[in-house]
Amino acid sequence: MRRPRPRSGPLRPLATTICSTTLLLVLAGGAEAGDRVTEADLVARYLAGPAVEAELDAWRARARAAGTAEVDVPNPRLEYRHEEVPGAGGERTDSVGASLTLDLGMTAVPRRASADAREGAVRASRSGALLDAVCSLRRDAGRLGAARQERAVRARAQGRLEELASALSELARLGEASGYDRDRAVLAAASHRLAVAEAAAEEQATRASIEGRVGGGVDGLELQTLPTPADLPALLATGREHPDLVALRKARDAAERGQVAARRTAAPDLTLSGAARFDTPPEGGAPRPGFEVGVALELPVVDRARHDVAAAGAEVSVADAELLRREREVAAEIEAAWRRAAVAAEVGPLGVDPGVVWTAARDRYAGGEASIDELLQTARDVEEARLSELGVRRLARAARLDLACAVGRFHDPAVQSAFEEALR
Repeated sequence: MRRPRPRSGPLRPLATTICSTTLLLVLAGGAEAGDRVTEADLVARYLAGPAVEAELDAWRARARAAGTAEVDVPNPRLEYRHEEVPGAGGERTDSVGASLTLDLGMTAVPRRASADAREGAVRASRSGALLDAVCSLRRDAGRLGAARQERAVRARAQGRLEELASALSELARLGEASGYDRDRAVLAAASHRLAVAEAAAEEQATRASIEGRVGGGVDGLELQTLPTPADLPALLATGREHPDLVALRKARDAAERGQVAARRTAAPDLTLSGAARFDTPPEGGAPRPGFEVGVALELPVVDRARHDVAAAGAEVSVADAELLRREREVAAEIEAAWRRAAVAAEVGPLGVDPGVVWTAARDRYAGGEASIDELLQTARDVEEARLSELGVRRLARAARLDLACAVGRFHDPAVQSAFEEALR
């Protein structure tokens, strides 16, 4: 039969040890609080870093290259001509002039407009790429905050198990508890160390990833509290200005302008020429100056633009398809994130204080009203309840951040301002 366990005795130091563990965790957090880093600061540091700056320079070069219009107009030609009639009294003629071919189709106009649209598409694509990078950084920041909180919960749970094992070891030495109960508590504490190590490893790995990108420490990182999402129709309307969609619209516009230019190349070219000529008479003497002019009109017998027109039409079709696909993807991403945020918002509080439950379970075991299995199960339940609270908050924050990224605009004015400043 189990020996009755008194309510006072070696189990009582458990509360003191748990409080000490909690105090150490708080003090550790206070040490990090000496140099607070807000989420907006983190984003600003990342965007001002050399890696992002080099990438933005590359995007600017691509935009300049895309904005260079294609030139398909022949250069002016300088011409020299010499004529001489054979024989003793032959006449000689020398002429120096130039010719210029005019593009009657005015293809330079749509080509210039197409180049401007391509440049705008590249700039919008740059915004989309930077948006993805900032969203990735902020997701990692959220994971770091969640990992730190999980590590704290796991550490507190480990403290409870180790104190329980220590108390039962003392009771077993005094003959007040069985060796089996002691060994079960020791085994539970030893087994739980892996969960503590995994949480600490996840925190350190995520922290190293962020520090590598921002080029500095992120101790005391303060995560932004994301607001409650707006109505879905308003978010969908805002999402139509997502950088990806803006880029695809400009790419489609560039393709349409290119199609117009390709069609206009079928128009004939007009060549104008003029020259100063000098005729030397057969009997010799000073050359007589004169001039000559000419006009040549191309005969469009062969349709040289057929391939270009077909290729341009295909490019327009591809641009339309890509725009439609991405529009639906953005709308789906917005709605999915909005629904996830709504589900997370519906999850209510636990309803009980896990700490009170643990105290009650410990007292029941000390009074002989509960077994070691029940006590250890309660320890697991208390830990899982705390982790569940963190999981709900993590789910809500991740959904709201994904919603902002799907819409293409950040809620925090400081983050949005740093994002827009980097694009200038």
